[in-house]
Formats: sequence, structure tokens, C-alpha cells
Amino acid sequence: MTRTFEDRSSGHGDEKLMNAFNNFIEHLDLRELKRSGVRFTWTSSQQNSCRSIIDRILVSIHWEQKFPLSSVRGLTRIGSDQCPLVLDSGEGTVSTRRQFFFEKQWLKQEGFLQKVQEKWREGQLKIPENIYSLDKWHGLLGTLRQNLKGWDDNIKGHFRR
Repeated sequence: MTRTFEDRSSGHGDEKLMNAFNNFIEHLDLRELKRSGVRFTWTSSQQNSCRSIIDRILVSIHWEQKFPLSSVRGLTRIGSDQCPLVLDSGEGTVSTRRQFFFEKQWLKQEGFLQKVQEKWREGQLKIPENIYSLDKWHGLLGTLRQNLKGWDDNIKGHFRR
């Protein structure tokens, strides 16, 4: 099943089925792990091939909390219509990413709230309107977090004085 029109190379799909699938995912409190490596996970073996995202990994909140460093990578398909997906739980992986912390002093910096509003609006323009609401919210928060990390780098010298 596809979740959005963008999940198919044709851009077409049954909106009623997509909504039912997304409601099912929401009802069970599942979240889709974002995939890297390949755009589509399935392709028809016809001359005018259609490509779709029909393979996905859905996890519970409990699973995601237990394996916060998990990732999904799609491999190149060889001799099949489908791309294999590799799930890495992240166990045994040392995180090289800095942990994000919101700094209360940012609220005192001139222009901070305006910058947050600007970045939020920019993020809204980049996300398709018909995407599932929780995925949209998660994407916007991720984009905002990245921009706030940049904000932190830009003003750290100011706070150290």
C-alpha cells in the first residue's frame, strides 16, 4: 500500500485506500522509519515501468524508544521487482551526532522567535500538503532542530563572553 501520491512515480493512487492505510498506522500508534538509499522500493518489469514505495518498516513507539539509533537502508534491486530493505537497530553503534538541547537563553536573543517562525514556514513549503499529519509534524520539527543547531553554533561565542 502507498501512503501518499508521491509514493508512486505516476503520482496517482487511491486516496481512500491511502487514508485508510494512514488511519490504520495512526490507530496502532506506529511510525514509519525513514529509508535511505533508494527512492522507490518496487518497480514493474514492464517497458513503461511504474515505480512505487510499497515496502516500509513500521515500528511502535516502544520499539523506537528501545532502538533510537535505528536506520533503514534500501539496497539496489538485482533480479527482482523489489529492493531489499536493511534494518539496522543501531545497537553497537556509537553515535557521532551531537545531542540536541534547547537552550532557554535563546529566547532572550534578539530575532530568535522570528527566525523560528521563518524556518517553520520554510519547512511547511517544502513538505507536500497531502502527507500524513504526524509525518509532516515530525519533518518540521527535524528541520527546525537542524536550524536551531545552526543558531546555537552562531551564538555560542556570544554566550561565552
